[in-house]
Amino acid sequence: AAAYLYGDLVMLPSVLPAVLAVVMVLSFSYSFQREYRKIDATYRQVMEGVQRIEQAVRQGKASVTIPMVKPSDSKYDAYNGTSYVKEPADDWMNAWMACYYGLEAIYGTEEIMPGE
Repeated sequence: AAAYLYGDLVMLPSVLPAVLAVVMVLSFSYSFQREYRKIDATYRQVMEGVQRIEQAVRQGKASVTIPMVKPSDSKYDAYNGTSYVKEPADDWMNAWMACYYGLEAIYGTEEIMPGE
């Protein structure tokens, strides 16, 4: 959308297109920076769980406990509004993930992640 708008702006005479392009880049950078932190925090939580699952599989364990994702307030976060692991192993998502990875059970925990 920004590229289409920029295409229209360059047709305008004078310095106006350059000023508007700078304003667009600055506003995009600001919003990207704010949302990126939230999305990256969720990504790190999910990757911690995946790493624990893969480690448990390599070690031949039957079950593993992974951190539950703390929801962010970003409307761009792919995990907002979706199901992810819960505490009980019989939750449908936990059971599905356990089956996918070949484990008997996956449990969720609300532990504090390193770096938070």
